[in-house]
Amino acid sequence: MKDEFKLELISNDKKQCNKCKQFKPFTDFGVSQKRPSCKKCYYKWHKEYLNRPGRKEKERQYFLSGYFKRTYGITFEEYQEMVVKQNNCCAICMVPETRLDHRTNKPQQLHVDHCHKTGKVRGLLCSRCNTGLGKFEENILLFESCIKYLQR
Repeated sequence: MKDEFKLELISNDKKQCNKCKQFKPFTDFGVSQKRPSCKKCYYKWHKEYLNRPGRKEKERQYFLSGYFKRTYGITFEEYQEMVVKQNNCCAICMVPETRLDHRTNKPQQLHVDHCHKTGKVRGLLCSRCNTGLGKFEENILLFESCIKYLQR
């Protein structure tokens, strides 16, 4: 008799979804029993939430704001001001970035160039110039030697 009572209680344990207003078993509400909507309604809402207009750009700006602040000590707004000041061109070769981002198939953003000793931001560079500086390890003697070599 106790087993029959338990079965009856389990089968009667239902919760109302606040979205579709249907009574569903607790198992349809996921791990968190506090969630007010069933899994089906939650996933539908979550998909719409992720695909809302402007979301990716806002999240990208939010991510970049923290990244620029932590890494270079500048805000995203300061980065954007530098882009405008440099006319969206590299500070060395004066050409806009041509390398494409593999995810968006659009040109990458300009890279923040900074002194590795002082941390001071110098400007924005395209991928080629940024890589070139890195290969020469910011060594002026190597650059001078390279210039002499090219002039021969």
